[in-house]
Amino acid sequence: MSGGSVAPEAALIRHEVPLIDVRAPVEFADGALPGAVNLPLMNDDERHQVGIAYKQHGQAAAIALGEKLISGEVKAARIAAWRSYLARHPQALIYCFRGGLTGCAKTVLINRLESGVDLEGFANHKGSAFGRMPDPPPPQIDFEHALAKRLMALSGPLTLEDESRRVGSVNVPLSFWQAMEKAPRIRVEMSLDWRLAQLQQDYIIDLERAHCARFGEEEGWYRMREQLGNALLRLKKRLGSARLARLQRLQALAFAAHERGDRQAHEAWLAPLLTEYYDPLYRHHLKRHQDAGLHELHVGDWDSCLAAARQWQAQQPVAGNGGA
Repeated sequence: MSGGSVAPEAALIRHEVPLIDVRAPVEFADGALPGAVNLPLMNDDERHQVGIAYKQHGQAAAIALGEKLISGEVKAARIAAWRSYLARHPQALIYCFRGGLTGCAKTVLINRLESGVDLEGFANHKGSAFGRMPDPPPPQIDFEHALAKRLMALSGPLTLEDESRRVGSVNVPLSFWQAMEKAPRIRVEMSLDWRLAQLQQDYIIDLERAHCARFGEEEGWYRMREQLGNALLRLKKRLGSARLARLQRLQALAFAAHERGDRQAHEAWLAPLLTEYYDPLYRHHLKRHQDAGLHELHVGDWDSCLAAARQWQAQQPVAGNGGA
């Protein structure tokens, strides 16, 4: 067997290339490429254990646990299943994709860098349909002043998140955004479990805490629930009526469980929202950048991207700001 990186091009589907999806069954059930068969590297329980290890102890611990769980007869049986399918379909491709837009803690990464410029922080908005905060957003002029103050404090290259021009209710100044669009990229890609844990923190735990701090427990809870419901509704055009109705039902069930103390229940609607909406949107965005010939400095997990951004910054001349 040989390995490599294959872009998720429409030709794979058009020519009905046989595909082996090695993600866990729960990920496969949330959506897969047409015609793919699921021959997973890890089952759902193993995937869950590795995800917890990554969250609590980091990448090295997660890899070590994965190698321990998938070894011996278990490893041999799963490789044998791949070989058997490849023997019947020699042109088959093995694939496993991760997501890189929403839920990868890019803002946290930006704020770890001396060169980081947190546009979402200045806009008081997390940059997505679900990104509204309980405190009101700044006027456009205040956003521009905060941005200008940060830029004047930096003497070297800049590192920013790949935002659209509009962040919440404010606009990134046109000339600045045009420079961002042409800048080289560092792409963060993380597993679904990792991203779900991040979304739980950002859009459930932290959002509830912020609303309750501003409005009190009862009204804060109501406003937080209303905000997340309205955010789903704003995606109706892209989701379609049937998918929206399904996610609304799952969200309502999750809030009922949340009231009983089970915040984890929100994964039931957050997971399909990622795999069915944000990930395809991300892949479209990525293809547009690739078609435009924009350079990617590095693609990897959160820790490696932080290291790559720091290395890039150290290699740049001090004079003349840039972006990545």
